Amino acid sequence: MFDHVYSWLIRVLLFALFIHSAWMKAQSRSDFEGVLAAYQLSPSSWILPLSFILPCVEFLTALSVLGSPSRTLGALMASTLLWIYGAAIAINLWRGRRDLDCGCMGPGAKRPVGWWMVWRNGLLAILALVLTLPSAARNWAWLDVVTLALSAAAFTVLYLALDRLLSHSVYTAEERS
Repeated sequence: MFDHVYSWLIRVLLFALFIHSAWMKAQSRSDFEGVLAAYQLSPSSWILPLSFILPCVEFLTALSVLGSPSRTLGALMASTLLWIYGAAIAINLWRGRRDLDCGCMGPGAKRPVGWWMVWRNGLLAILALVLTLPSAARNWAWLDVVTLALSAAAFTVLYLALDRLLSHSVYTAEERS
């Protein structure tokens, strides 16, 4: 059992990740279709339906991790999506397709795939599974709310900074080659 503040921190972070991802894909569905097609992992007849389904599943996942009764389902959905996305990236890296746009922050970001993304998704998938564990029930204190808000902000900034740094290191390594 772990403290509910940690549970809520993970829930808020996963919510932000999946709601942003769903929003970016839904905003530019035609670009997202191109990203899906470029991965070459599904028949071309599936691309259009997947471009509708995936943002909807991500949106439902984001909402599910926040709800107390649906927390476990949301955690399993989040973990499954992260493993699938990580596997899709890994398969293309094994194929030698390092110039492929990951589609992680929405189509149009034009960020090439890398092994760090596979590791990131694996770690996030494991983190999502932590939500399937029971958390200690106790009353909220004002310090819990402050801790949650500041921790969520700090982890968001850290995530975005690492994401930018690691993406930049891929470009720098390619320029040296």
